Amino acid sequence: MKFTFGIITYEGSPHLSKCIESIIWQNIPEELFEIIIIGNNPSIDKLMIDHKCIKHFSFDENERYLRNIAEGGWITRKKNLITKNATFDNIVYLHDYYIFEKRWYEGFIKFGEDWDICMNYIFLPTGQRFRDYVTWDVPELNFKDKFNEKDGYLHINTRKGSIFEKIRKDHRVTIILDIDDEFINKFKKNSYVSGGYWVAKKKIMELYPLDENLMRAQGEDVEWSQRLFKDEENNIKYRFNHYSINKTNKGKRLSAAYYEYKTKKFSQRCPKHFCIKETRKKISNLL
Repeated sequence: MKFTFGIITYEGSPHLSKCIESIIWQNIPEELFEIIIIGNNPSIDKLMIDHKCIKHFSFDENERYLRNIAEGGWITRKKNLITKNATFDNIVYLHDYYIFEKRWYEGFIKFGEDWDICMNYIFLPTGQRFRDYVTWDVPELNFKDKFNEKDGYLHINTRKGSIFEKIRKDHRVTIILDIDDEFINKFKKNSYVSGGYWVAKKKIMELYPLDENLMRAQGEDVEWSQRLFKDEENNIKYRFNHYSINKTNKGKRLSAAYYEYKTKKFSQRCPKHFCIKETRKKISNLL
């Protein structure tokens, strides 16, 4: 199974080396993968000496006025360049602060290649699930019953009676914990692929490139997801790989609610049985 790992970075990022190391740890045969880096980073020269599988494409962060230039704001352009330069059909798109668990590749071998867009488990450094399988404004989840139109807060019934998190009216985002193919097929039009990490076929990304009019933090991933999944003509096959794990190498704001579809429960924190320790145990028993 062949992969192009496409990583976007920027001058001030300290995370690139650990990201690369976590790919090398997969022990993928050298003829079956490549690493493409888009963007400038002080660690690239040494990385390219140590690892011949790396291809680097510099990026002029001043090419266009960028609101978020300090963190490599034109991420849509960078990700489209990954597609353009990828050798293999299976492409992993990621920001450099994502790292791969050691059995990530083994998990994909077991899962197979029957997908157009694929997601797998993502965890925060705290061990809680991050935005891996995410829905966007699904009426069936009764999100409106939990949403207070007056103060703009999502209310969760917890023991402390606390307010969960402020979410804008048009950004009702839910992380589905017990995801399966049946759920994805039912709610695919409301699926949202979080832009920090995903896996896709090159031909799909050529058909549906990211909108380069959008910058970092301008909802470029939401716009792309809606355009992708609402196109009934191509019937995109979106699947979740339950055998592989990625982690973020820095803290990230969740900006979402956790939801167990089978029990119809919202939660403020990721339940223990869905956290990284238990997920690792489950995967170890499956591989």
